[in-house]
Amino acid sequence: MPGFKAEEIKVSVEPQCVVISGKTAAQAEKQEAQTVYSEWRANQFCRALTLPAEVDPASAAATLKEGVLELTLAKSATQAPVQVAVKTA
Repeated sequence: MPGFKAEEIKVSVEPQCVVISGKTAAQAEKQEAQTVYSEWRANQFCRALTLPAEVDPASAAATLKEGVLELTLAKSATQAPVQVAVKTA
């Protein structure tokens, strides 16, 4: 995510889905003699990713370092295997 600051990125985590979105805008102005150059730049994106297993949204963490976004997601406890006792009829 080069060019984006951490405060410009929004991460939303649901049990089956992660949504990453961001928006940035910048304006530059340059003056030379009798000419003024004005430039406006804006970037926006939104991506939704379906997860292969349910995750615990409360334990999600995101870090941005040198333009790389890293998400840490823990599997939900409800996905753990459960032992079922076999009874005789």
